[in-house]
Amino acid sequence: MSATLRGPAAESRKDRAEAEQLRAFVSAFAEVVYRMSPDWSEMRCLEGGNFVSDTREPSRTWLDKYIYPDDQAQVTAAIAAAIRSKGVFALEHRVRRANGSVGWAFSRAAPLLDEQGNITEWFGAATDVTARRQAEARYRVIFDDAPIGIAHVALDGRWLRFNQAVCAITGRSREQLERLTFADITHPEDLETDWSNVRRLVAGEITSYSMEKRYLRPDQSVVWANLTVSLLRDPAGLPEHFIAIVEDITGRKQTQERLRESEERLRNLVRQSSVGIAEADAAGRLRFVNDRYCALLGYTREELVGRNVRDVTHPDD
Repeated sequence: MSATLRGPAAESRKDRAEAEQLRAFVSAFAEVVYRMSPDWSEMRCLEGGNFVSDTREPSRTWLDKYIYPDDQAQVTAAIAAAIRSKGVFALEHRVRRANGSVGWAFSRAAPLLDEQGNITEWFGAATDVTARRQAEARYRVIFDDAPIGIAHVALDGRWLRFNQAVCAITGRSREQLERLTFADITHPEDLETDWSNVRRLVAGEITSYSMEKRYLRPDQSVVWANLTVSLLRDPAGLPEHFIAIVEDITGRKQTQERLRESEERLRNLVRQSSVGIAEADAAGRLRFVNDRYCALLGYTREELVGRNVRDVTHPDD
């Protein structure tokens, strides 16, 4: 956006009136309104509201007064680019707030041009985005340092953003994951279930899903994960990307497998024992009998399981 000022002095009052109308309009939507010289060496005025302090008189020290030191180089580079292109200056940067603390501002400024196309002034406005920046910083800490994997995944399965826990779980570096999709590292037996859930999520049939699945590491070893996925949509309701929570449950799965194997060995020992062994519930119904017990009573396992112990016990006993 740029505005062309009328050259003749007779119209200067009209120009000032239009500029004042523009200032009033912009100030209704921004905390800060300011005017700068053509080369930005001088701030002509600034109304800071409750965000930053005001500048009522022209000032050449505005950069040190308002802009956080670490951001000054970025701000001056963006200004130089806007001057060269005679285009809009737009940047988020840190500022010194009126109360002395550091805040974040989104600043935009447009050049006012004369009839020859020369910049005569810059008219700008800035909005306080401190709360959003702080929320983003907290989210980054949670995202980056979480002990479980958190990832943003594209609709086609590409890994867009992910934390270090995802790298650790999948056994891959950040650079490796950025070249892959989730399908590339999913165990073939789990892939169709995953894609089926994804399709239902995009179709709006479900709002999220959870499943236990296997990932394949580069050495083809298997890592088990509990995966929870939801879908982020834009304001129009169109799908943007998936948000995935990945928890490594390999240790739990290995413990369960060892327990299952132990129980299986115990069952085999009981079945093959030379002593008749049976298990009944509190009501006396048989839940398990071994081969020797069946042989002693002369029944098959199918005939005994579910019957009451009293049914196969002598009345005198």
